[in-house]
Amino acid sequence: MNRLKTIFIMIIIIINCCEQKQLRNDYDNKAIDSISNYNFSVEEKIVDFSMENRKKYNLDSWNALNNFIDRFENLSKMIPEGNLVFIEELIMKTDELLKSNFPEKHNISDIKSRIKVVKSMLLKSRYNSKNQKWEELDISLNELFTAYNSLVNRIISVADENNIF
Repeated sequence: MNRLKTIFIMIIIIINCCEQKQLRNDYDNKAIDSISNYNFSVEEKIVDFSMENRKKYNLDSWNALNNFIDRFENLSKMIPEGNLVFIEELIMKTDELLKSNFPEKHNISDIKSRIKVVKSMLLKSRYNSKNQKWEELDISLNELFTAYNSLVNRIISVADENNIF
């Protein structure tokens, strides 16, 4: 009788494990399907702010800005579904940029506030990416690129204003 109970329990355990594995596979397939079923829009082009341009505006020695821009350019080349690591790294680079020593001419609230807006858009994108909300991620990435372009354009305009005067 004990032997029959043991065999019965083993069969139940095996069946239960197979069902759990099937449920896991179904969940994984749904996650993959949710990515493949959504077509991301064409991302907004980011403003070119190469090292040559940064040298032109005497910003090549601002290491925190250079690191931030280089990482951001890497993010813009990534596929949206695989960008979570880059977004998290950019959030850290944004914090470093905010804490860095701004060049005297660029130490203004216009630039600092635009950096904070970029950080807010990064946080929003991270949330949407983690939760696999692809449509919201698409929107937040476009907002992020718009905020970044606004930041770079303002940095350039401040440099131009200082060169004029």
